[in-house]
Amino acid sequence: MNATHRTPPALRFLLPIVLKLSLPPILVYTICRRWLDPMWTPTALLLFACVLSIPATVIIYVEYFELKREGEARKHGATLPKGIEPWGLALLKKIHHDVDVSTNYTSKVDWLGEYGPISSWRICFVDTVIVTEPEYLKRILVTETKSFDKGLDLISPLSQILGSGIFTSDGALWRFHRKMARPFFNRERISEFPLFEQRANTVIALITSQSLRDAPVDWQELMYRFTLDCATAFLFGHDSRSLFEDDTDLTSSMQRDHGKLESFSHSLQKGLILTGKRVRYGRAWPLLELREDKLRKYNAVIDAFLEPIINEHLRRKAESAGSNTECIDNEIFLEYLTRCTDDVKLIKDEAMTMLLGARDTIASTLTSAVFNLTKYPNICQKLHQEVVDVIGDRQPSYDDIRQMRYLRAFINEVLRLFPPVPMNVRSSRTGVVWPSTVPGEKPIYIPPNTRIVMPYFVTHRRDDLWGPDAAQFDPDRFLDARLNKYLTPNPMIFIPFNAGPRICLGQQFAYNATSFMIVRLLQHFTDFKLVNTEGGPLGPGSVKFRSHITLYASDGLWVKMSKEQQATS
Repeated sequence: MNATHRTPPALRFLLPIVLKLSLPPILVYTICRRWLDPMWTPTALLLFACVLSIPATVIIYVEYFELKREGEARKHGATLPKGIEPWGLALLKKIHHDVDVSTNYTSKVDWLGEYGPISSWRICFVDTVIVTEPEYLKRILVTETKSFDKGLDLISPLSQILGSGIFTSDGALWRFHRKMARPFFNRERISEFPLFEQRANTVIALITSQSLRDAPVDWQELMYRFTLDCATAFLFGHDSRSLFEDDTDLTSSMQRDHGKLESFSHSLQKGLILTGKRVRYGRAWPLLELREDKLRKYNAVIDAFLEPIINEHLRRKAESAGSNTECIDNEIFLEYLTRCTDDVKLIKDEAMTMLLGARDTIASTLTSAVFNLTKYPNICQKLHQEVVDVIGDRQPSYDDIRQMRYLRAFINEVLRLFPPVPMNVRSSRTGVVWPSTVPGEKPIYIPPNTRIVMPYFVTHRRDDLWGPDAAQFDPDRFLDARLNKYLTPNPMIFIPFNAGPRICLGQQFAYNATSFMIVRLLQHFTDFKLVNTEGGPLGPGSVKFRSHITLYASDGLWVKMSKEQQATS
């Protein structure tokens, strides 16, 4: 391991800043000693002036920067987004408390909604604009993509675990990764239902075993395992078989840490939680890790899992002799990558990116889906009836799933209120001018190098976009008159899979995997009760959702499942 990796991230981050901040006092000291009489600059006064020069320089820089931004806005006949507060310290404390201490990510809907469809704040000298307005989201993601990229505030924390894959690259590198991944998400590959069937049967068997003992299961833990096994088989041709680990883990939360650092799934989850904390602080994330790189130990476990698989495919490539960059039918993703390149890091980065997209987002959606089945028995019954009418007790096919309109509406409603990726981030490459959504008001100017935060979960819950019942879980909104009233004329109000050139390649794979698992679940169970870890009743309000990169239930989702209702209401 080289010295750079051993150096604490905070030291690497602070060293260039300290060097820059040392210039003002050095300059003050040099001027005073060279051109002023020592009688007029006693040592105490000189030291005071040197110390004072640091905050003075910072204030002058900030004010100059602000005046420059305001001048650029005036030049375009525009105004800057409405500011929340000048320094953002109170807001930073609120964000930290809301995510790390208090309760539920959905509580941010209220206080973010207070600031309107576009607002700005400055936290630690970094300007951030919050955008929930569909028209502006369309400009960022679809029509003006050349003016925005991922930016250092997102790439810096994400690249530590995902490398330089499709989620953490821009420009030509992003196009390269996108082109490489696209062939593996055609209809023939994403509708490989036998991939899901074997592992779904294992899930059902594990739940049945717990049900016979009147014991709950951590549904979220099961779904992380289900999607991990499906993803590793689909992408790597190597089933991680996490569903076959000791089933006592079904009664343990994903937050548990009983010496399971050796587990790939556990290390990936812990690494993503840590990465989520880093993302909230952008490029300043190293300040959270003063003594050591906390992600290093998790990356070591992830590498130990992936590298032998990659090396085995490289060995097979060497034995077969020859390289071909064309995608071959029935070829797994890793085989294709190793034929294209021998670069282990590039292969690992691409594999990790695809794994995250296939595992975490689907597991998140399935967790939220069952959470809502426990809350709304009437919706559960309606879904079950559709399963009976369309499929019965046989294995669902791709065409079966396409016929199930209420199931698709249910999944869409889950994605609306519980988007697996609750927010996204971009950075403005150039200054842009947007027309105001309020008639008669000046256009809005977004300066270059501004961090853009897009909390999709707020847009998805705005009652001015979805109607007065926006906060209500109701799949019928995707089937009745509300569809044509709200969503059809304004599709950017619903973007769980992103939009534009960067729209999720695995969108249909996610729909298929989620649909398949829900169908198989409802073929065996019709009653879902939310409980605590001991099996006692638990109210829906006790389940707290948080997010790292994706949404998850912070203490797992403990559910008792049975084949029929134990009591009628």
